[in-house]
Amino acid sequence: EFGLQGWQTDRGRVLIVYGPPNEVEKHRNEKNIRSYEIWYYYNLQNGVKFVFGEIASMQSMALIHSDMPGETQNPQWENLLKIFR
Repeated sequence: EFGLQGWQTDRGRVLIVYGPPNEVEKHRNEKNIRSYEIWYYYNLQNGVKFVFGEIASMQSMALIHSDMPGETQNPQWENLLKIFR
């Protein structure tokens, strides 16, 4: 994504460390919300999610929240995705 190898992105790292997710929920082109994805892993820690969002233009999707201990955690992650005009 924009000059980075796949393994250098947050999504690539999560894929390498935790394997493929059980489910991916994609949100694109929603009004006043930046694009984001939620990856669900049902067999990790009794179920965790990783939320990736396009929080900066021309940047790959960054990890903005996860339920997984030791990963980025931001209970207010939805606020990062709001577009204020």
